[in-house]
Amino acid sequence: MKRLSILSILVIVLLYQSVICKKDKVTKDKVEKEPEPPKRDLKIGKKVTDYSDADIHKLLDQWNENDDDYEEEEDDAPWKKPKPKIDMQKIMQGGNNKEDMIAASKKGQPLMIFANVAGNPTRNQAEKVTSFWQQSLQNAQIQVQRYMVSDNRVLFQVNDGSLAVKIKDFLVSQDTCESVSFENLDFPGKGKGKEKIEL
Repeated sequence: MKRLSILSILVIVLLYQSVICKKDKVTKDKVEKEPEPPKRDLKIGKKVTDYSDADIHKLLDQWNENDDDYEEEEDDAPWKKPKPKIDMQKIMQGGNNKEDMIAASKKGQPLMIFANVAGNPTRNQAEKVTSFWQQSLQNAQIQVQRYMVSDNRVLFQVNDGSLAVKIKDFLVSQDTCESVSFENLDFPGKGKGKEKIEL
C-alpha cells in the first residue's frame, strides 16, 4: 500500500512535470514565431535647443545628400545652369524673329522686362495699375516679381525668359500700358500717347 502511494505520487509528479514542460515549449514557440517589435533608438542625444549652427548645417547637408530630388545648381545658383541649346533651323523657319530668338535663348534663365504706365500717373496710380498687371499674369500661371523703378515705370522679373513674349503681348494689349522693353527691344503699348489713364 505504501508502495502504491509512493508510485502514484511519483506518477503525478511526472505528469505534472510533463504538462509544465509542454506549456513552456508552446510559450517558447509562440514567442519565437511572433515578430519582435522594431528596435527604435528613442534617445536623440541632444535637445533641439542645444544644436549649434555647425550642427544645423551638418544636418542640412545630410538631408540634401539623401534627397534624390535636390539639385544644388537649380536651387542655389540659377546662373550656373547650363544655357539651353538653340535649334537655329527652327528659328530660321519661323521667320528669323528676334523675339523667338530671345525666347529660345532665355529658356529657364531669369529676365527683366520694363514697362511704362500710360498717361501721367501718380505713383499710387501706377502701383494700382502694375499690381493689376501682376495679378493678371499670375492668374495666367506666369509668376513675376514686380518692382517700381520710378513713378510710371515698373520692372517685372521672370525666372523663365521664354515667357517674355507672352508677358509683352499681354502688357501691350492693355489700355494703361505705354511701352514695354526687354533685351534692347522696345514695343509700343495700346496706351501710347494717352494724356490720362482711367482706373
